[in-house]
Amino acid sequence: MKPQETVRLQKFLADSGVASRRAAEELILAGRVTVNGKLAGKLGSKIDPLRDSVKVDGKMVKRRAAKLYVLLNKPVGYVTSSEESEGAPVVTSFVPPHFGRLFAVGRLDLNSEGLLILTNDGELAQQISHPRNRVVKTYEVKVRGHVDDATLATMRHGVFSEGERLVPVGLRQTKVLSGGAWLEFKLIGGKNREIRRMCEAMNLRVGRLRRISIGRLRLGWLAPGEWRLVSRDEMVTALR
Repeated sequence: MKPQETVRLQKFLADSGVASRRAAEELILAGRVTVNGKLAGKLGSKIDPLRDSVKVDGKMVKRRAAKLYVLLNKPVGYVTSSEESEGAPVVTSFVPPHFGRLFAVGRLDLNSEGLLILTNDGELAQQISHPRNRVVKTYEVKVRGHVDDATLATMRHGVFSEGERLVPVGLRQTKVLSGGAWLEFKLIGGKNREIRRMCEAMNLRVGRLRRISIGRLRLGWLAPGEWRLVSRDEMVTALR
């Protein structure tokens, strides 16, 4: 684990939501801030957010967890949450423990693979997941069975499964195979096992299912199990 870097006291107060940087400086100069029980009477002093105790008017200031955004290439054989593991390994095992508690935005089942976002930012996760924001997720799917224009037309119009009508926002055949095909599905929202259920309704057997993009975020060069950090600005821009 990388050692925690020290930060200026006024920045720590601002990042913790106590006050703006300017107002935090005024609190320090007014003698209302203590560090490890001692008065912090000057500006520019630095603290270690993980080790030092900071109080304002006698009340402890809690450090906000830094917002993290991880793009991960989920391999087959992993699940997205410990609640559904039943002995299977969880995708968060790929990232360092000091990242803290991260959760997956949208799910990929045990036998699916590809792009997954891990974050501790619940607000942004909701923006990505909610259908009203129409964030498009793109999947490459290898199927076995008979695929023709009529099959594709039926699926584009919507098929019923378990009492639900399932409709992709985009569907095309990208490659013809002997006894099957590669299909590209585009979805918004994402109901449980949506693509697999659409294929089952058309007597197609899914051999491989991989998510390749979420909005403008793409799987790119990440190998199975690999991940990279992205900034919040990159996340927000890619999801517009």
